[in-house]
Amino acid sequence: MPASHYDISIIYLHNAIPTQGHYVLTVESFYANVRTMTLAERLRELRTQQGWRLKDLSEKSGLSVPYLSDLERGRTNPSLDTLQTLAGSYNVTVNDLLAPVDFYGERTEASLPRGLAELIADPTLGAEITPEWQRTLARIELRGKRPESKRDWYEIFLHLKRVLEG
Repeated sequence: MPASHYDISIIYLHNAIPTQGHYVLTVESFYANVRTMTLAERLRELRTQQGWRLKDLSEKSGLSVPYLSDLERGRTNPSLDTLQTLAGSYNVTVNDLLAPVDFYGERTEASLPRGLAELIADPTLGAEITPEWQRTLARIELRGKRPESKRDWYEIFLHLKRVLEG
């Protein structure tokens, strides 16, 4: 079951500063404790908190197992209708579903696969990699595995670029 607003308040109270018998929660400590994640991570978290398999969620939501799997892997983005359906299945609001999501599912450097973030940050090699290529590369996975090194990611980029751009 998802944490309630009261559960979250209790977590933040641990970082409160006692003053004259009262606790004052500083803004810095509040934001330092907010865990952000991608939309895919959030969807998986909600499902696993319920103890559901993808099949269970599929039965409750009416969405297919392959589609739900793609959502949880970040391979596709849901429509607003789908978000409402999922939120209803979890008995939360869409706002609560999206609250811990960093930029509502946009990739941040921290959410990029290992090695890919290094490649993008490289001033020489990363200069060629547009945001569109970043999104494309971030989805690459073979049998649940991803390239790990900057060099592996760069080689994949070059091969794909040759094939797609001729």
